[in-house]
Amino acid sequence: MSTLKFKPIFDTLQASSTVAEAAVFKHGARAMSDAASDTKEFRFHCFVGIFLSPMSHDKITHEAVMSLKALPSGLTPQSIVDMDLDVLKSKLTKVNHHKSKAENLKTACARLLSEFDGDVPSEVPVLQTFKGIGPKIALLVSEVCWNKSVGIVVDTHVHRICNKIGWVKTKDPEGTRKAMEALVDSSEHVLVNECLVALGQTICKAAKPDCANCPIREMVDCAFGKTGTPSSISSKKETPAKTPANPEAKPKAPKRRAPKRQHVSVSGD
Repeated sequence: MSTLKFKPIFDTLQASSTVAEAAVFKHGARAMSDAASDTKEFRFHCFVGIFLSPMSHDKITHEAVMSLKALPSGLTPQSIVDMDLDVLKSKLTKVNHHKSKAENLKTACARLLSEFDGDVPSEVPVLQTFKGIGPKIALLVSEVCWNKSVGIVVDTHVHRICNKIGWVKTKDPEGTRKAMEALVDSSEHVLVNECLVALGQTICKAAKPDCANCPIREMVDCAFGKTGTPSSISSKKETPAKTPANPEAKPKAPKRRAPKRQHVSVSGD
C-alpha cells in the first residue's frame, strides 16, 4: 500500500464518534496536563504519565497522575524527589509494578534536575539511558513532549490491527514498527499509533471485534472480510463429493440384515 492511501483511513478514524471515545484520547499521555504544550510543566506531566503507563490501563495511569497533581506540593521533579518513597508508592498502588516504577521515577526526577534543568530531554537515545524507559516509551516521550516524530510507537493494538488488515505480516511489535515505518510517511507516524490504538480500544478488540461497526471496513482487506465474519479462514475443509467410476451403473441395493432373535421372558414379571 502506498503512503497516499493511509491518509483517508486515518481521516475516517479521526472522524468516527465511537473511536473518539477511546481511552487513549480521554486518559492518554496528552491528557495528563492542562498546561500549554510548549512548557516544562506540560512535558513533565506527560513524561510521568508515559513513565507509569507500561502494563497499565490508560484510565488507571491518568488517575495516578491526577492524584499526584492534587498534592499540596503539586507534581514537579522536585516534589517527587522530596516525597517519601512509601508515600509515592501509596499514590501508585493501582498502577502495575508500582513499587519499581516509584523507585525509578524518583531516580529519573533527580536526573532531570541535575542534568536537564528540570526539563524532559527530547532525544530518544538519551531517554533510553533512564532506568525504566525502553525504546517504545522513549519514542512516545519524544513524540508527545516535544512533538518529534522519529518512529512509530507500536503496542499490542497497533501490532494486532496492522497484521489483521494485511498491512504487514510480522511476528512481533518491533517487526511491525520497522515494516510500518517503511510504508507510512514520517508525517503520519503519530496517527498510526493514536488512530489504531483508539480503534483497538473501542471496536477492533482482540477478543470480540465489532466488525459490523468498523468505520474503515470498506477501506481495508481485513482477515475478517466485509461481513464481520472470518471469510478467508475456514475451520473445516470441505470434502469434495466422490464421483462413481461408472456413472450409468445402478446403485447397489442395501444389504438386508437378518432380524434379531426375540428373547422371551420366563420370570413371570
